[in-house]
Amino acid sequence: MGMTQIGGPIHHEHAAAPPAPVHAPPPQAPAAPTTQATQQRPAAAVQSAVREFELDGVRGFWAESDGPMTAGLIFGVGMSDEAFHQRGLTHLIEHMSLHDIDRSITYNGSVDLTNTTLHCRGTLADAQGFFQAALNGLNNLPYHELERESRVLAAESARRPGSLGVEALAILYGYEGPGAVALEENGLLEVTPEKVEAWRQRYFVKENAAVFFHGPRPEGISLASLASGQRAVHAPPKRVLEAKPFVHQTRCAGPTMFSPFDRGGVTSLMASVAEERLTQRLRGEMGVSYDVSASMNELDSNTQLIAIGADAATGEDNAKTFEVMRVELERLASKGPTSEEVRFYVSRLDKAHSGELGDITMALASSKARSFVEGRHYVEYPQFRANLAAMTMADFTEPIRKALEAPLWTVPHGTAVTDVRLTALPMWSESITEGQTFTSKYHETELRISDASISLCAGEGAALTVELANVIGVSSYTDGGVALHDAEGFVLRAVPSDYSAEAAVAKFVAAVPTDRVVKIDERLRPEEAQAELVPKKEPGWRDKLKNKRKKKSQERQYAEATAERPLAVPEVGTSRGHIGSIQFAEAIVAEDWALAERLFDAAPSPQDQMHFIAVGARTGGRPDRLDQWVDGSVRPGLALLLRGQMGVIWGWDARSGARSEYVSREMYEEFWSRLRVAEADLLSAAKELPDSPLPWVPLLDTARGLQIPREEADERYVNHVQRGGLLVGHLRYQQYVCEKWFGSHDDMWEHAEFIASTAQDGSPELAVVSMALIEHWLDVKNQDGCLYETGDQFLAALGKTELVREAQRRSHTHKNFPVPTADGARALEIFFTSYVAASDWRSAAALITPIGNRASGHPIDYFTDVPWETLCQQVLERVQQPG
Repeated sequence: MGMTQIGGPIHHEHAAAPPAPVHAPPPQAPAAPTTQATQQRPAAAVQSAVREFELDGVRGFWAESDGPMTAGLIFGVGMSDEAFHQRGLTHLIEHMSLHDIDRSITYNGSVDLTNTTLHCRGTLADAQGFFQAALNGLNNLPYHELERESRVLAAESARRPGSLGVEALAILYGYEGPGAVALEENGLLEVTPEKVEAWRQRYFVKENAAVFFHGPRPEGISLASLASGQRAVHAPPKRVLEAKPFVHQTRCAGPTMFSPFDRGGVTSLMASVAEERLTQRLRGEMGVSYDVSASMNELDSNTQLIAIGADAATGEDNAKTFEVMRVELERLASKGPTSEEVRFYVSRLDKAHSGELGDITMALASSKARSFVEGRHYVEYPQFRANLAAMTMADFTEPIRKALEAPLWTVPHGTAVTDVRLTALPMWSESITEGQTFTSKYHETELRISDASISLCAGEGAALTVELANVIGVSSYTDGGVALHDAEGFVLRAVPSDYSAEAAVAKFVAAVPTDRVVKIDERLRPEEAQAELVPKKEPGWRDKLKNKRKKKSQERQYAEATAERPLAVPEVGTSRGHIGSIQFAEAIVAEDWALAERLFDAAPSPQDQMHFIAVGARTGGRPDRLDQWVDGSVRPGLALLLRGQMGVIWGWDARSGARSEYVSREMYEEFWSRLRVAEADLLSAAKELPDSPLPWVPLLDTARGLQIPREEADERYVNHVQRGGLLVGHLRYQQYVCEKWFGSHDDMWEHAEFIASTAQDGSPELAVVSMALIEHWLDVKNQDGCLYETGDQFLAALGKTELVREAQRRSHTHKNFPVPTADGARALEIFFTSYVAASDWRSAAALITPIGNRASGHPIDYFTDVPWETLCQQVLERVQQPG
């Protein structure tokens, strides 16, 4: 997909781009031929070949070479230093300073997020001439050409293509700091010599500069005429999005992950390993992507932005690519790179830094110069390598995990994003201005204006709100339109005459400092769009009444779905008569955490412990009632697990138990929000209880509810099985892979066959096979024109009769089957239901007594809603009937 450097750099067209700043050069060999001596030069010698010195008060870095001279002057000022009304000033100065360079010299200039570079390539004499002319131009900017140069830069800006990286920076940081790169060069609209000169004197000074050379000794070069001033420090970037994963659908070639990353050796290692893994997976194995790439960009002295992306040809391939990238990166964050991957990465660096791939000293000299002006410590490669070798696996995974906690994912429009742990990028503000209201003449929108804020409202609860204190700039158009730029990245655009709000908007804009208001010599809304506007028709009384009734119904439905369950010990059906779980639930209701922990620790098996959690989580109330237990426990694993399981139930309550087509969008949002909180608790519990299968059971529930990718759900199931699979865990995974959720009937039967081949005789786990019959039969019997009267007939046609009957014979009729246990009761209910579905009344009747009063009503409630006692009587009556 050809990922480019974020935010530029902005180059002149006169010559090649400047030398790329690197710490670890890319593995590709450069085009220039290398000598044998260079190839054998050890890494330490390559590093020490870059000499540091002072040149007329400017820090210098020189790498000696027999080739032509490459030299440059770097200033610590870039686009991230510019405010709304200053955007473009750095670019303008860079442009104007080079106006008088001899055209026989190969030279260039560039501006990126953090630096401005003036550089040349040629003979020593060329370098001498370049520095003399560039400094003369910098000290004597041609202000008589200011208007013309501004127009030239405006033309250059117009032809510059949009960048996905620029868009990501604006989303992450608003329109300040790194995000300022997304702004137009507004500083050039009303530019004056005084504004430019103040900017030059502030940033283009010796204390804010460094010089680099690669070639012969830099003799005869003077920087004495460069003015003195003060060192400029880049402000640390501040994110405007809260710390959670976001997804944004936009125009791009494929999915890309952006995340700020603390500087260190792990950054480049992560990029290298991720690129290798994803290339192998997406291109080598799946064949859905052509280009996978990873890049890093400097944000300040401590932070880099890492971008990992891939392209794809179709919407379906984009969805696959996105899911694979998510899973692979999460795996890298949890398990880190393999030792082989680390060795491969280090071997490539060794080759590059030993000179085996070519002379890299020029890149090192420019990189050191950039490090100096950015105020960051440059780690020499031998120390960098030693630090890497000394890292533990936790040193690798912790920063990677931290970076992946709150990334921004961009995906092409129309890409299916099923993992709802990812929050859609907020398009609206959370607040709405309380003030004077103006209604549009043409659309169902309103302007609400107060002294402190202004909102553009586009429907119930949907508003774009800009606080006066956060306005970083205003664009004023010839048709009276305004564009208010908010520090958090919002832009509120409106033509006040549409709302008869000219005076109110003018008063609001008048409160913005005048230097932040720029005039745009064009219309906000083109004339052809203005001509097509038609005054809106006000709704009649019938429509108003209908809308009010609909809103009231939705509010009642939402209130019922989010109501809090009262505190109580669950009934006997839920507890399945398990005395220990009832005592545990009583302790939870009484908030006797110490007793709850003792009961849990004393439970005879993981199956019993899982049942404790299932029953304790149904004691009612909100999950946050366990906060005190979680915060005060020295072993919070149990408390986190229970709070997470309660969060799962609390989440499903928001759906009101209805099928998806009957659940409103608002209820879904609440459902997903609650499950995300539960997911965080359960993942923490898995870390606290590393050898237990218990946390992985509800994590399969959240996998289903949050619609996480299949590959990740499979890995959760593997974690569960490896730690000692439980019946309830097998059933949760079966739900995930069945037809009505995210799999197919074939997937479900494959899983059932796996259980049949691995479960021991007498195990309740064998009920999974009968549950597969129940799920499949339910789907078939509800279809129009079903050819089968009973589940038995369907089972025979399916060719699964022997599989199901054998699992039943090996399970509840075996001498080792644990009838009294909770798992025994759960399995017996499944077998009972499968016999009813098959009209095998005699086998069903034989299970009534073993189940007794422990019936929970599931899964028989798939077929009937009559009470358990009534159903038992009906089954017994069927047994008595002849035939």
